[in-house]
Amino acid sequence: MKQLHITSIRRWGIPALVGLAVTAGATSFAQSAQTTTAAGMGIVLVDRNAFFIESLAGQDINRQVQDMRKGIEDDLTKKADQLRTAEEQLSGQQGVLTQDAFEARAKTLRQQRLSLQREADEKSRQLQAGILKAQNTVWQNASPILDDLLKENKATLMLERGAVVKGSVDLDVTATALQRLNSKLPKVKVELVDVKQPGQ
Repeated sequence: MKQLHITSIRRWGIPALVGLAVTAGATSFAQSAQTTTAAGMGIVLVDRNAFFIESLAGQDINRQVQDMRKGIEDDLTKKADQLRTAEEQLSGQQGVLTQDAFEARAKTLRQQRLSLQREADEKSRQLQAGILKAQNTVWQNASPILDDLLKENKATLMLERGAVVKGSVDLDVTATALQRLNSKLPKVKVELVDVKQPGQ
């Protein structure tokens, strides 16, 4: 009899937060409608990824995700081990069970294996959706802060720091933005979010 393998438990693709390219709500910054020359244009720089990696809320999200991912992996691994034990027991009973009884039990174990695979996939989708929801909360709170910094610096344009080859350190408002975000939003709760699949 073929050995049961729950191959996806260790490689679902549940992403860690660090290094995630966050785009939810972060594709545009507030810009002034005022027409100005390039020489007179006020520019400030910001590192958007810092909000999701270096901020208190971002670090809190990351800790929760790591704990949740470990809990999910431990639970599915336990279930996979139970399936493997049941398969081994069935293999040892092959000589004493009738063919029909053996095939019926083998079919049940195959169905349980597929069910566990579906559960692993679903948990992966739910956690990914939960991460994006939490990160969106961070961005929604950071965006008004950036609007304020534009006004305070009398700037009409805010650029992603990583896209700038050279620039004065004085132009970078990331540290100030992080300080204000940490005061405003030190924590964000991460929860699994149900994700409907096509046809559901």
